[in-house]
Amino acid sequence: MQFIIAQSFGVLAVIMTLASTQSKSKNGSMIFIALMDSFIIAQYALLGATTGVFVNAVGLLRVLAFYWFDKNEKKIPLWVFLSASAAICLTGAITYQKPIDILPTLGTLIFTYGLWQNSIKVLRVTQLITALATLGYNIDVSAYADCARAGLEAVFSVVGYVRYPAIGRHR
Repeated sequence: MQFIIAQSFGVLAVIMTLASTQSKSKNGSMIFIALMDSFIIAQYALLGATTGVFVNAVGLLRVLAFYWFDKNEKKIPLWVFLSASAAICLTGAITYQKPIDILPTLGTLIFTYGLWQNSIKVLRVTQLITALATLGYNIDVSAYADCARAGLEAVFSVVGYVRYPAIGRHR
């Protein structure tokens, strides 16, 4: 039953991923990304995927902090970017158990860069890279619904990249 509930959280993450990759603005994307991260954390927790839980929890805090700066039309300071990146690396190192655990840490780190930028195009490219990086981890921890999410995120990141041309900051 726990496995089925975990996969259900993965399905909810799929829905949030589709919404985030098709949002016209970076702020809109970040709201859906925060919700997606919450569902992924729940899924990984139910599956016992320690690195995934903690790296995504730090990633969720990062999204919320970046969203606050972006919503208030303030540039995300370099120290916030570096602090989030350091926290992700530290969390990944502490929870590391096997080589595949590096994938969610690297994906989250790359995506942190995408969120830090003021470009929806850069965000889409980093979403694509992150999706591909986490796919192997999801297979390893039996997060099958999240495998579907990562695959769809990769496809829809490309679609969102092409669909919405960059115009200014394109919020």
